[in-house]
Amino acid sequence: MPQFIQIITPVECVCDAQTKEQIKYCLGYTKVYYQQGKYNKIRKEYTAYPIRKGKDNLWYFYTGFFPRVKQFIEEKKLPVAISGGIPRIKCSSPNLPGISIRPEQLELIHSALKRQRGIIQAPTGSGKTILGIAICSAFENTKVLWLCHTKDLMYQTENEFKRFGFETGIVGDSQSDTTKRITIATRQSFSKIVEYLTDHYDIVIVDEAHHLTEFNGMYASILSQLAAPIRIGLTAPPKTSEEATLVSEGL
Repeated sequence: MPQFIQIITPVECVCDAQTKEQIKYCLGYTKVYYQQGKYNKIRKEYTAYPIRKGKDNLWYFYTGFFPRVKQFIEEKKLPVAISGGIPRIKCSSPNLPGISIRPEQLELIHSALKRQRGIIQAPTGSGKTILGIAICSAFENTKVLWLCHTKDLMYQTENEFKRFGFETGIVGDSQSDTTKRITIATRQSFSKIVEYLTDHYDIVIVDEAHHLTEFNGMYASILSQLAAPIRIGLTAPPKTSEEATLVSEGL
């Protein structure tokens, strides 16, 4: 079989077995576990690779890794055919009436509108919620999922969206409304219904994205099921582990 990589969805790419063996080294990270010893637990390490084997005997990895993998292939001059792409959604200028967007905020917004994937890292108090809402305002006729880590943050975000006239629905605190243009949800509540809404959203924004830390965590489970091509994280603190950095990059 010729070597290949194909971007099949905004979530996953697929490749053959030989290509998998070559590219896995640019995706490896150190995984830690603790083994019970005679008197205490002993720290163990091994190298993990975020690539899974499908029932079709092909290998799958997250689309967010594609730029890293492509660069690796080019540097190593590997004979791998690459095909497919991520759908892009046309946007206009952000429009939040009554808000004066600062130059440094506008630079972040334009970068997000251009790339349509990534993490916006900005200090606490820099207006990350306004940045996220401004990004949403630039995409007309799109469905948005805004994931929050807590119920309080969910309601604060809802109030900010309503301030600018957006239609919002809540998923959390015994509510479940996904009929509006903007769905604001806690991760716990949305994780219970994500399997029914895999193709429902065009944009997913993860607030406090530093909580996305593990490939087997709740945020990763949600994001790996959503087909939304636009995927933005908002955070103040930087990532603190190899796995946290990779899972954010991949998803």
